[in-house]
Amino acid sequence: MDKIEIRTLLKHYWKQDYSASAAARKIFDVEGEDVVTTATLNSAKLRKSVESNPYTSTRRLSAELGVAQRTVVRHLKAIDKVSKSCRQVPHDLTINQANRRIETCKKPLENPLDDRFIHQIVTSDEKWIYFSNPNKRNQWLHIDQVDQPVPHIVPLVEF
Repeated sequence: MDKIEIRTLLKHYWKQDYSASAAARKIFDVEGEDVVTTATLNSAKLRKSVESNPYTSTRRLSAELGVAQRTVVRHLKAIDKVSKSCRQVPHDLTINQANRRIETCKKPLENPLDDRFIHQIVTSDEKWIYFSNPNKRNQWLHIDQVDQPVPHIVPLVEF
């Protein structure tokens, strides 16, 4: 049988409210099992692939597993995986770095009469820095899982 005949049979069964798998079974009964194949997805293989790399896209998963992208999305929902946007957190400070920041912030406040330093900061030229983090991507995680934090990367800007 060629593809046009198979599509015609599938359309015929679809009009009779058969599901795709039921229509395939009907065609199996009449024409034989080697005529139509049903695309199946191994959920265990999908789970393993997603858990090894939660940042992977559904397109990449569909290419890797050899099924349609919509099938991958449907099976991800079936195994309770959702796409979550990762949290962006500032980098972790050591105790010494935190103490140094506190001391630096307190220094201008030690001499309230000398406000020249504050005027330099307030009246200096402004520079807008737009932030873009290429590491911030969606992750496929279990519904109950918390998204993985991604460190905030500050671009180097010369003044």
